[in-house]
Amino acid sequence: MLALGFTEKHRYFVHADSRWLVEFPNGPLTVGEERPKDIVRRQLRTGTLRLLSPTDCVKDRLTWWIHG
Repeated sequence: MLALGFTEKHRYFVHADSRWLVEFPNGPLTVGEERPKDIVRRQLRTGTLRLLSPTDCVKDRLTWWIHG
């Protein structure tokens, strides 16, 4: 990440040219108390990017907002 121009801030990586943060959470990944239902895979030239589904992403943010 550092080689790509990101800097580490606490548990996130930030880039001056992006409004998005990158996080590498400790495993196993959960959404609330459940494992994610669908892992979205995007094939890139550099490898496979694995992401939470939009539904699991919203569930994760709502869980954080409710339980802090």
